[in-house]
Amino acid sequence: MSRFRLLPVLALLICLDVSAQFTPELLNKALTGDPQSQYDVAVCYSKGNGTNKNEKEALKWFELAAQNGICEAYNGLGNSYSTGTGTKKNPAKAAEYFRVGAEAGSQKCLHNYALCLLNGYGGGKDPDKAIKILKEEAKGTDNISTLARRELAMTYFQGDSGLKDYDLALKYAYMAAEKEDPVAQYLLGMMYRYGKGVEADDAKAAEYFRLAADQSFSYAQYELGNMYFLGQGVPQSPRLARKYWRRAANQGDKEAEKKVQNQNDIFKVYW
Repeated sequence: MSRFRLLPVLALLICLDVSAQFTPELLNKALTGDPQSQYDVAVCYSKGNGTNKNEKEALKWFELAAQNGICEAYNGLGNSYSTGTGTKKNPAKAAEYFRVGAEAGSQKCLHNYALCLLNGYGGGKDPDKAIKILKEEAKGTDNISTLARRELAMTYFQGDSGLKDYDLALKYAYMAAEKEDPVAQYLLGMMYRYGKGVEADDAKAAEYFRLAADQSFSYAQYELGNMYFLGQGVPQSPRLARKYWRRAANQGDKEAEKKVQNQNDIFKVYW
């Protein structure tokens, strides 16, 4: 299973309302102290909606909006400090903003805070509390519930903090995959390919890899390329193997780049 790879551990939610557009009127309302307008101005500067991107200005307006009661602004602050956007990267400060925002009622902050607790990001690690939050989120019907199911599936599959449970990994992976989450689809592909929690089935593995690959998930593209090259679960086809490896390589997948280069070297020898 050395080839099994997942997204970066902390895939944080960005709480930016892309419908907000910068206008002189919006800025004027923000300057007069309207909290929602302050948040909208922060979003505009962060995304470059109707104005030039200015991450330092975004951070300033997120701070004002948070001070004036906009709980989602804490998520903007947490993301800024976790990525070093507009300020120096500070995991501890990011985690604290997520905690405060969660207590103020932000669902996005709560999800991000759970990820911090799950992975010990920012200093504090409490897997039990994180799992409790994620399981409650997983009961919902929105996008956050799908992400929570994905996180639970990955956690139970990898066994982080002694939580390995293939049955639960399969349960939550199915739930997230039903909502077309590519990471969950990839995870199911790996479980079927290697017989983890289910009977090994190359055809089903290829099917799930294809679903994720069609959403441009590079890890799935790489695995599907391998299956075509070996003829596992799909008809053997070096041409299709190369197609999927190249797609993954174009997204920066180093392992896929090696596969493409190896094929290039073979063609040089024989042609």
